[in-house]
Amino acid sequence: MATAKKDIANLTTGVAREAAAKLKPLTFKGKNDFYKRITDTYGDLIFDLSQSVLWSRPNAQIAFRRVLKTLYRSSLLGRYARYEKIWVIRATVNCLMEMAPRYGRTLSSAERMMLDGSFDAEGRIRQIDSYFHRLNHEDQILLILRDKYELSFEDVSACMNLPVGSLKLKRAQALKALDEMIWDHA
Repeated sequence: MATAKKDIANLTTGVAREAAAKLKPLTFKGKNDFYKRITDTYGDLIFDLSQSVLWSRPNAQIAFRRVLKTLYRSSLLGRYARYEKIWVIRATVNCLMEMAPRYGRTLSSAERMMLDGSFDAEGRIRQIDSYFHRLNHEDQILLILRDKYELSFEDVSACMNLPVGSLKLKRAQALKALDEMIWDHA
């Protein structure tokens, strides 16, 4: 299970900054300072989280733009300043939960059968991203926030709008499910 946790941290390609730089800048009618500050501070996090969950760079770019638009609209209320990081991650999580059922990639039956039947234990570890994407989107986001970005349970709880106790239980269940997918077929 420890190997699975390490591999979760390496799910993305690490090219979030490149992809975010290639996006056409959004104009916020005089609020370019806001856009630039959010992109410079949290752009990598938003894009990487989006790409990790949606498993697609083009869809991550769409999510990135949606998150920025949502953040700009909600920034007009001015209530975010004290908890800016949580506010940004919560907006990203909400956007991904909305987009994932439609834009997230799921494995076909043939791909699932291939994963379950053709790899030895080491091959399964190399295919951790495929097993990871068999989890539901909420569990994926939870594991990424907690284990990849190493946010505290309290911060993840605030981002996902779940009580800390429920979050810990949900994380344990997700890790157990991932562990069973990998090792029970080996």
